[in-house]
Parts: sequence; structure tokens; C-alpha cells
Amino acid sequence: MTSIDDFKGHIFELYSIPGLTLTDIIAKIEREHNVTATRAVYKNRLKKWGFKRNTSRSEVLTTLREQEDEPKIQTFRDPARSLRIEKYRKKNKIQRHEYSSKSSTQQSAPSSMAIVPRQISPPQVFETSERLGYEVSNYIKGSFEGKRWKVKDNQNIINSSPNQDTEVQILTTFLTDIETGCSNFAVGNGYSGGLYWRKAFENIEYLVRGDYHDHILNIVITINDLREKGYPGAAELLKSYASQLGRHKQPPEGRIRALIYRELGNVSLDQMPQLEEIVLACFMELFERYLGDYCYNSFVVQMNMARRRLRLGDWVNLTDVLLALSVLDHKFGVSDRRPLDVIRVRVETLFKRKKYLEVIQHSRSLVERAELIEIQDDPWQRHYFSIKGCYYMGISLFSLEKYEEAHIILSKCFDLIESFYTVQNNFALFDSEKVEIVERLYQPSHAQLGFGDAGRWEAEKEKSQEVISSVDNTVELLEELQIERPENDLVF
Repeated sequence: MTSIDDFKGHIFELYSIPGLTLTDIIAKIEREHNVTATRAVYKNRLKKWGFKRNTSRSEVLTTLREQEDEPKIQTFRDPARSLRIEKYRKKNKIQRHEYSSKSSTQQSAPSSMAIVPRQISPPQVFETSERLGYEVSNYIKGSFEGKRWKVKDNQNIINSSPNQDTEVQILTTFLTDIETGCSNFAVGNGYSGGLYWRKAFENIEYLVRGDYHDHILNIVITINDLREKGYPGAAELLKSYASQLGRHKQPPEGRIRALIYRELGNVSLDQMPQLEEIVLACFMELFERYLGDYCYNSFVVQMNMARRRLRLGDWVNLTDVLLALSVLDHKFGVSDRRPLDVIRVRVETLFKRKKYLEVIQHSRSLVERAELIEIQDDPWQRHYFSIKGCYYMGISLFSLEKYEEAHIILSKCFDLIESFYTVQNNFALFDSEKVEIVERLYQPSHAQLGFGDAGRWEAEKEKSQEVISSVDNTVELLEELQIERPENDLVF
């Protein structure tokens, strides 16, 4: 049954609008979402969620202390909140010594005869990760409270950038090029792999300077992915390059983001998995706080955390990590992208664990559910999950040496990708799958057995090589990206 808890994000956004009364909010939620609740229920939920308009003395003292200790953070917060805090301070004549940590430090400074205990710094892994976690937390809070991140509706990603469509496309292209590069290296094609990585690195500057909320998290995840796949050099290069770009001057609203990227350079590759865990925890906690668990964006963050935990090893139980399909089916429907995404992650994990029979079973379920989505309703989701299901089903059949059936499924998958690229005007998302499909199907020995079309796949292989080679004909990736930034070009 639908309740106001399912629209927490929308209620938070309305509640933060000055002049909008609780009566107005109740009426708007009822009108737009057909959900009714009493005034008492709303007040109870607002208190439970920590949403409040009245300013308390403790809140003012805490905020003033933060302003003194971290002035750059406050420029990222809601201006209306800052004015409210300042108005309260003046009205109640709050003096600096009441909130200033510096004043209290000066007053309690030890005499020259006092014994001052030696300060022991915590291990660097704790210090760096916790500091970055604090900065990421402030970045998320400030973005929501400053109304830069806005709820669209429960079925869509939040609006977090004025150029969101472009930035999403750039992020998708970056991730796909990294993955396609890995796929090429895995099959021994280092030339194309290097070119795809080079193409991916050309987009890093756009990601670091972009406003889209998913950039930071995906860069951290990609660094760990590269390291875990056996490419520590590329992982280190991505980390250091993003850090260098974070040193560039940015507008006030980009300063915390720049600080996060800059600090990323101080984290070693061995510390990155822990950092990813901390950053994911920040996103999970704060998206739940500001959006509620009904919002699709909260689900996306939960799935990112699930993937992180599943990467710990084959001993991690899928049912302990992934959300229950029965619950999602009941709440959203069997063809909603939430349960489909859970099945997709299950399939990907089982494939990595080489449990091919289970992969085939769940892949079929994924394709069947995807085909329930009406093309006119959401062609993107229908194509996306159909392609994923066919791909893993076909590769698993190939691994089980069921070549004839594998050729049929993988050929269908390739055709679906071509159709997807034509209809959706997205010419990168499944490039890594295309590389793998062509490599599997381009085997003359299979053609001699009476199935497959070696000529077609040889032509496709040559075509993909021509496409990536047209971007640039050099693979001197490492040398080209060792860019030193002048020291006087720092943010702080």
C-alpha cells in the first residue's frame, strides 16, 4: 500500500520551499500522488526524518562553528538557511566565544609548565578515507540543501546538473570505453584496447568539472575495477589524472568537489576499496535521508553497494546482498527496472563465478521480463535488458561448448545491439559486448561445422578496428596523459 513514506524526497523538496505551509504540502502530495494522510501523520514523519524549519540554538551554534572551521563548505549550503542562522544569531545576541572552538582553545591553552601529551596521528588509511568521507558527505548534504540536486519523481534519476543529458552521455561513453578497452586487452588486442582507454581518458576532464552527481562515485569504482582486473597502472593513472584536474580553479559551488578529487591523489591503490566503501555508505545514508527508499535513485545506490560487496569474493551469498525479487515484484511490478536490475547483477555475478547453467536460467528470465515492457512505453529499458540477457546466455552456452545454440543467441544479441544503436542514437553502450561477440563468433572452425558465418564476423571485426583507429592512430597513452599542472593553478 502506498504511503507518504514513498514520497519522502518530494516532501523534503516541498518542505524546503519558504512560504509553503504544511497544508499546502499535504494538498499537493494528495493531488499529485493520490496519497492521503492526516496532519498528525505528516508531523510525525517530518520529525522522524529530521526535516524542520524552526531554528534551534544548538543548530545555530553547530552551524556557526562549522562556518568558522570550514568556511568553504558553507558556500555550498542553502543561502536561505545561512540567512536564517545569521538572523537568529543577531536576535539572540550569540557571542563568538559561545561557539568558537578557537576561542575555547585559546582560553584553555596550557601554561609553559604544563605537560602536553604527544599527538599520535591515526594510520593514513583511516585519516585519508575518513577525511574524504567527511568531504563527500558535505558535498551530498550541501547539494540537496542548496537545491542543486532536485527530485524529479520516484521513477527517475534526480536532476543534479543543468547539462544532465550531456553529462550522462559522457559518463556512459567513458565507462563503456574503459570496459571495451579491458575486453580488447583480455582477447590479446592491446592496440585497440589502448585506443579505447585513450578515448576514455579524454573525457575525464568533463567528468571532474561536471555537476552530475554520479561522477565522483563512478570514478572511484572504475579505479577499483581496473585494479581488480589486473591493470594497476591504468588505475593509478586514472586516479592521479582526476586528482590533477581537481586542482583547477572552479566556481564556489565546485570547490568541495575539487577538494575531493585533489585528495584522491593522496589515497594509495591499496586504500581505494575502503574508500569506495565509505563513499558508497555516504551516498546510501544520505540518499535514504533526503529521498527515501522508494525513489529509484536510492535503489541505484543500494545496487552499487551490493556490487561492491559481491566483489569481495565468491563466498558472498547473493541472497544476503541483493534485494528480494518477490518484494520488488510486489511493489513495482515484474517488468519494472528495479527487479530487472537485480536479475542482471545476479547474472553478472554468477557468470564471473562460472556458474553457467544458473546464468542461462536467470538470463532467460531477464529476457522474458524485458519483453513484457511495451516498446512504446520504454524502448530503452526493453532493449537494454534484452541485450544483457542474450549476451550472458550466449557466452555461457559458448563456455559450455553448446556452439550451435550459442551462435544463434549471440547473433540475435548482436542484431539487438545494432537496432538499439539505431533507435536510441547511442553508439557506445554495448561496444564491449560487441567485441566479445565478434571474437567468439569469428571462428572459421565453427563455420566448417555448419553453423556461424565467419565472413560476416571477420567483416565486423575489421569494421570495429577501423572505427576506433579513426579516433587516433597512436597508443602512447601513458606518455600523453602525464600532464603536470602549474602549482599556481590550485584551487586553495
